[in-house]
Amino acid sequence: MIPLFCTIVTPCLTTRRSAAREWFLPRALMRIATRQDKALVTGILCESFAGNSHFKFILRKSKPEKRLRELASYAFDYGLKRNAVLITSDEAGVAIVYKYNQGGYLSDLLQTTRLVIRAFDIGKLPQIIRHEKMLKAKRPVSGEFLYFWFFCVKPQRRGRSAPREIRDYMIKRSYREQLPVIAETTAERNKLLFEKFGFRVYDQLENRLNNLHVWFLVRLPDLASDTSS
Repeated sequence: MIPLFCTIVTPCLTTRRSAAREWFLPRALMRIATRQDKALVTGILCESFAGNSHFKFILRKSKPEKRLRELASYAFDYGLKRNAVLITSDEAGVAIVYKYNQGGYLSDLLQTTRLVIRAFDIGKLPQIIRHEKMLKAKRPVSGEFLYFWFFCVKPQRRGRSAPREIRDYMIKRSYREQLPVIAETTAERNKLLFEKFGFRVYDQLENRLNNLHVWFLVRLPDLASDTSS
């Protein structure tokens, strides 16, 4: 699920978060996160990460809360560089959505190495690398698309406006940029939610060795103008 082993390195082309890049945000609703939002975002991520089968597989069993914080910090920093971390108006939901197949940053490699050392189950590293390669092989190898990396809402707010704001943001951006949206999940309840958002399953991965099942979903931009449901 996490782009941990990206080996393509390109120079950073964007160094500031321009207001022009917020044209696709619903007015007065979601906002792009800044560095000052790190504690808020990582707190929501950690709460959502707990119990995730994929993260249980890759992270060390000792000090699980610390490992989750390391992972959440990595995800925030990775998304922040790409202007990809979104926060809902009630600050109960977080999404990380960015354009895939656009290369990376030199700092990505350094941050990935630090995450592996601090949080991963090193004894499982060969299995983790094998699993990540299988995941990558299921994603489109060329062409731009929006990668719906994380979609997290505080448990007590899941029936309120935050999920709808995230859905509407994703749909409107996909439609306006005419890009498909790709998502992955190991939880069947999340698969069903994505399908309500108009996604369809285009592939699956069964990793019997590590008892992991992953659904790969896509939503095409020609469906993206409908946010009425």
